[in-house]
Amino acid sequence: MRVAVQKIEGVEDVTVSLNEGVAIVRFARANRVSATQVRQTIREKGFTPRDAHVRALGTIELRGDTLVLVIPGAGPAFTLRASAAMQAQLHEAIGRVIQLEGRIPEDDNGVPARVIEVSSIYDAGEPPLSLVGSRVLVPTAAPPPVSPAGCASRKASDPLACTPPGR
Repeated sequence: MRVAVQKIEGVEDVTVSLNEGVAIVRFARANRVSATQVRQTIREKGFTPRDAHVRALGTIELRGDTLVLVIPGAGPAFTLRASAAMQAQLHEAIGRVIQLEGRIPEDDNGVPARVIEVSSIYDAGEPPLSLVGSRVLVPTAAPPPVSPAGCASRKASDPLACTPPGR
């Protein structure tokens, strides 16, 4: 699976842990790779992709009543969903380049998700912005065993990496 995902144009690096059921995909700046492309490649290799946890750098815009993240060179904007408190932070960031962390839900019956459910937001100059591009964690399950859902603990060196319960 790692080799197949790495062959997608715009993917810089892929790390796979079958024990943890996670693939970490690092993208080049201004790539045009979609979560759907990565998920399809994973499916073709016999694995089941789930929600993607992402870090992304882009500009917050307000289109009508909808907050979106525009990532240069990445195609259509992502609609942003967040808690009321996070929505207030996103509104304050309109027009600024920010980094955010969140989740892109699983594709809905093959329809690509252009939604990020936001969990954290940072100004582009604040830590933890140390990425060359975006990283996507695509939890996967090797057939037949399915790795447990959720995380029992976070790793200090990489807050998006997690240890599944019972490990």
